[in-house]
Amino acid sequence: MSCSDGATATLNSDTALTFDNTAGTATSGLIGITVKQSFTSCSYKATNAV
Repeated sequence: MSCSDGATATLNSDTALTFDNTAGTATSGLIGITVKQSFTSCSYKATNAV
């Protein structure tokens, strides 16, 4: 992940990924990210992401 214009991104969870090379996928039970810029922050959460 990359941010520009002074934005910072923080991974909120201790994310574990499981890779399936045959299917070409990676899965995670929980991904949480917070992006902050100046006085604004946005949080995103995904569960059971493939």
